[in-house]
Amino acid sequence: MSSKKKVGDIELDDFHYHEVVHTLDLVLGLIDRTLIQHPVLKLEKEARQEVEKAADHLFAAYQKVASTGAPWCKIKY
Repeated sequence: MSSKKKVGDIELDDFHYHEVVHTLDLVLGLIDRTLIQHPVLKLEKEARQEVEKAADHLFAAYQKVASTGAPWCKIKY
């Protein structure tokens, strides 16, 4: 059974947190495979650093949501 919590007018359950964590995981994987590992960004180091900063921010969001979400997503990477 999923737990529910209400924040203002928004009611959240475990699956809402699962959706965000899962989507962030997909986006981070896509960024890594299609941008960070791309041959152009292997040469264009400044551009690569900007993409890596963006990925770092998304990973911080992933950690934040996973740590405040449902018990199943308490794993830290």
